[in-house]
Amino acid sequence: MEIYAGALRGCGDSLIPTLLTLFGICVLRLIWLLYFIPKPQFHTLENTVLSYPITWAITSLFFIAYYFFGGWMKRCRQKAGHPLSDS
Repeated sequence: MEIYAGALRGCGDSLIPTLLTLFGICVLRLIWLLYFIPKPQFHTLENTVLSYPITWAITSLFFIAYYFFGGWMKRCRQKAGHPLSDS
């Protein structure tokens, strides 16, 4: 997740990676803690800590999808003044 976010931010595309991180890490983790943890069967420390790898994995999938299909490279090339061809 951090590698994709850093690569995208390094190319000048900072808004989308920031929003993906905010949603994937903060919002999803809050949803996990507010929805699952209050239920008696999930009210354990292990389930609370489980929110970390789950939100990291989901956020990583968001970043992988955006990295390969988000069109960020085309926008980066346009900003740099390079031609739009892939060669």
